[in-house]
Amino acid sequence: EVVAGAHHGAGRVCRARGAQRGPPITGPWTPPAVCGRPRMTGRIVSGQDAQLGQWPWQVSLRENGEHVCGALPPPFTLKEVNVPLIDTQTCDAYYQENSNNPSQEPIIFEDMLCAGFESGQKDACGGDSGGPLVCDVGVWTQAGIVSWGYDCGLPKRPGVYINVSVYTTWITSQIQSSAQGLARAQSHGSPVPRFSGWHSNTLGARQGWQ
Repeated sequence: EVVAGAHHGAGRVCRARGAQRGPPITGPWTPPAVCGRPRMTGRIVSGQDAQLGQWPWQVSLRENGEHVCGALPPPFTLKEVNVPLIDTQTCDAYYQENSNNPSQEPIIFEDMLCAGFESGQKDACGGDSGGPLVCDVGVWTQAGIVSWGYDCGLPKRPGVYINVSVYTTWITSQIQSSAQGLARAQSHGSPVPRFSGWHSNTLGARQGWQ
């Protein structure tokens, strides 16, 4: 389920999530390379630890007890931060200020969501890209995907997210295509790929995760 037009929900508070090493830190940290992607420097700004097992779809793929890719290996801990949604026009006006954009062409488009405070302070940051922005609309619903921003936690420079609702048709088509491909493979007796020895762990749900 996707929130359509969530960026128009004035005052709605959503939650951005990323990851950061156990105890609070004062500077960026460097997580390991994830699924073949290069190492990145990143942190959630002014966030807090997520509760154990709170977000079960955040998983770490492991083989023989070792982290392989996806999410984060121990002792990294999932972080979250509550940020309000900002409407597209206001967000674009923020980014136009001191932007050296003489043509005043839009910087924030309708397939983007903005979330944060005018004063900054709380934000996703480098290395959090691809993480979810979720809203509580009776059930936790993914409204956005961490995309970009100007530095981290600066005034009038909120985090910018992909607006998931704009891409629901494409997302649905990809899911259906994958399901049809799996059904064809099974009906023709083709082996379904299996990853022997692989399993997933809920971030923070394992004893010993800080």
